[in-house]
Amino acid sequence: MNNIESYKGTGIFIIIERIYNRDALNWHGIGASLIQVHKMVYQLYRKQDVYLEGHKITADNISLWQRIKILSGAHLIQHNSADKDTRFALDYAGYILIILALLPLML
Repeated sequence: MNNIESYKGTGIFIIIERIYNRDALNWHGIGASLIQVHKMVYQLYRKQDVYLEGHKITADNISLWQRIKILSGAHLIQHNSADKDTRFALDYAGYILIILALLPLML
């Protein structure tokens, strides 16, 4: 059976933003400007040990009865793992489009 590890967010983030100019409709240089802002947010996660009724459980050593208890709402306790394993994981990726309309100035 595959061992599914438990991780908890630390609140430490890496944010990457990229700004791209996109082609927009214009007529002889008069028209709209289109900007795309692409954002990716990574968070540092720390590995957790999971305990049920004072006993450390993993996907390999959990019994059917313990699974039923967990599914019915048994209280699980998490503590930082002894091996202090940490990983960055992607929390958010997306973009927004910003359109600025440029109108000719009439004098």
